[in-house]
Amino acid sequence: MTIRNNRVKSPQDDFLEQAKGNNQELTFYLMNGLPIKARVLDYDNFTIKVEKEKKQLLIFKHAISTIAEQEH
Repeated sequence: MTIRNNRVKSPQDDFLEQAKGNNQELTFYLMNGLPIKARVLDYDNFTIKVEKEKKQLLIFKHAISTIAEQEH
């Protein structure tokens, strides 16, 4: 872990920052099993703002069970 803006930068931050920077589509699996394929626009400690089919969604991190990269 590294420190960014006076807080510890986690592996989760690294993963989301890389996906955001590469405009990479991810699949977010919610706790209820619903998959959401979207691109990361921004994130903070509690939420991830994504774009899916030209619409923005705000996903609460506590509602996510898994985040997966897309297969090429």
